Amino acid sequence: MPSRTLSRALMVTIAGVMLSSMAPATVGAIGTTTTVKPISRPVVMEAPRDGDGREVRGAQGMSLPLFIDGVLLGVPLGLLLGYRVLQRWQSHKEKQRDIDRLTAQFQALFRALAQGKKPYP
Repeated sequence: MPSRTLSRALMVTIAGVMLSSMAPATVGAIGTTTTVKPISRPVVMEAPRDGDGREVRGAQGMSLPLFIDGVLLGVPLGLLLGYRVLQRWQSHKEKQRDIDRLTAQFQALFRALAQGKKPYP
């Protein structure tokens, strides 16, 4: 994938994540002339009674959008990072092969010089 296409895909993904995170504030602001104020969502925990489990209210509504935002941001960034790491690893392997080939050629040349042979006719 060319670098230009990859950077464009990343920019579109980031813009999509930003728009989806702004969606609740945007929906609340449509049709009003007041300023948009952030909504506080306190997390209320109740102590367990008679063996009941803990109840968490308020944060449950936030968990799905945060998960979706994390996936929308995490998957493309993970793919981008993996692509870059793979490219660098492959180029490193190619350079190492070239270095090994040149080293073998130099060793053969030095062996020929040590034996008194002319390396070049």
